[in-house]
Amino acid sequence: MPTGLDAVYEELKRLQLEGMDRVFIEDRTMALLQPAPEPPHPKAPPVTIDLQSAVNSGNKPTELAPKPTPRKKAPAVTTSLPEAPTIELPSGDA
Repeated sequence: MPTGLDAVYEELKRLQLEGMDRVFIEDRTMALLQPAPEPPHPKAPPVTIDLQSAVNSGNKPTELAPKPTPRKKAPAVTTSLPEAPTIELPSGDA
């Protein structure tokens, strides 16, 4: 949703929560309120697994889960700091 319509949307939601059931909206604002295009449909439907029934069934999976490949450890970064400066403070009245 474009940012210009966010304010209109928030105001309409606020009015709806306050119990207002009718609102006047100008034609140019209505022209902006076009439905968003639908996202493309996935080619394969998502697979849903009921985990509780899978656990209760007692069946073991036939395929082994792929083993994660070990990550290479990054080389330790060693940065040497310069020597700290020596500061001599003058004697004070303290």
